[in-house]
Amino acid sequence: MKGISFIVPLIILLLLVSVLSAFFAFQSNIIIKKREFQNKILILGDRIESIGNIIRQSSDLATIQAIYDAGSFNLAIDNDIKYNDNENLPYWDNEINEYMKKSILKISEIYFYNYEKEFEKYFNDLNNKNKNNYWKVYWEKDIKIEKFNEDEISINFGTFNITYSDDQIKISKKYPILSHVKTNFVKMLNYANENYHKFKDENLDASMKSEDFTVKIEPRSDYVKVSIKEISKRKLYIIEKKTQNYDSITLNFVIDKSKCFCPTMYCTGGCWYGSSGPFECPGSCSPKGENVKNLKNIKNCGEIYILSNIDHSCEIFQTN
Repeated sequence: MKGISFIVPLIILLLLVSVLSAFFAFQSNIIIKKREFQNKILILGDRIESIGNIIRQSSDLATIQAIYDAGSFNLAIDNDIKYNDNENLPYWDNEINEYMKKSILKISEIYFYNYEKEFEKYFNDLNNKNKNNYWKVYWEKDIKIEKFNEDEISINFGTFNITYSDDQIKISKKYPILSHVKTNFVKMLNYANENYHKFKDENLDASMKSEDFTVKIEPRSDYVKVSIKEISKRKLYIIEKKTQNYDSITLNFVIDKSKCFCPTMYCTGGCWYGSSGPFECPGSCSPKGENVKNLKNIKNCGEIYILSNIDHSCEIFQTN
């Protein structure tokens, strides 16, 4: 009996130890799974936040490149401005300011579209690699200019929605896409308007110098080519070289030196250009030149014209 009295408590003790061990093992397993779940959320959150920051940076890059290509007239959109067919540059008129807003908006949209497609490809590759469809991205496009002043050009591209969803977790975040580009470009446009007649007379004096940009005038027989260039340089895609390099945002245009003449003193009829004529037209005389569609040695890429005879692919300038 004494042996039995010893064994019973021992069995109870062993059962108690077994139950406690199972309980603590269960608790440990829960803690491990909880930590794994928390780590998964942190990793997913970090990935979404990192991509969101890259997307916002991409909007700045798209805007900077658009300002560069629009101002230099590497690229153009449909417009009523008249172009010099020797330089493939526009004759300066009052419409250029408004045209620049439309051109920068459209070109930046096209460049950001290319970035957006790369983000889509990145998440599609993640889904294909893991044989699931957990990641979804969507660009809610709503493009408009927020700021167009002498200190900054800012474009609102809408929002970018990133979502991860599986049988345990759903994380979704919308990123407002708003570019902020510090540039003197609008100041350069205003400068061109204010000094139009000095450019035309090739009168570049000390009063026309600026700490923010340089001005170069190149006289031709019947027109003047003007380049206003920011002093600061940025890394940009150079279309003519098909590579990235450092260059400055530039405003290029030409000014007609020849005079316009009317067949009557009231200028009720058409006008023509020449070295002499009976009645000189007022400033409202339509400028000579070609529509962008009629320029030689250019390439049409749908909504975009490449104003150069280089053999450049249209792929990055198309959105379908």
